[in-house]
Amino acid sequence: MVLSDVKYSEHWFLLIPFFAGMHESSVKQGVELLKEFGQQPPAADTVLKKLEPLDMEQIEAEVNEYLYQSLKPHPRFGGKTKRKKTTLAIDLHDEPYYGDSQSEYVTTGKRREGTNRFFRFATAYICEDGYRYNLGVKMVKKGTKRRKPP
Repeated sequence: MVLSDVKYSEHWFLLIPFFAGMHESSVKQGVELLKEFGQQPPAADTVLKKLEPLDMEQIEAEVNEYLYQSLKPHPRFGGKTKRKKTTLAIDLHDEPYYGDSQSEYVTTGKRREGTNRFFRFATAYICEDGYRYNLGVKMVKKGTKRRKPP
């Protein structure tokens, strides 16, 4: 991610939305929570302005790289270990959307929470020892068909 004239390190501009998503909150709420933890993040408006010109595929790639880098230090995933059976889960998540439906990433579904428009994400993760390790995320575009398992 190339962000010029930034007084904050680039990791903040992915960490804050990622952190907010994990806590099911807004970017603004995520910034406030990080401040409560003694961090000094950029303002929510600064984060949103820096992310706005990026296209969705670039953001997706950055998030997936962040997930990959976060697993590397883990002894189970970052080094050479004995292979063992692992549970891999792939899920679809619909986040309600109330804005303009012109985006190629706004899908439709069964009405809930006052809307039938959603951002849909496919996620892949490993479940092990009671923990969930996120491997990646993929935005689902409008019109993408679900394939039935064989």
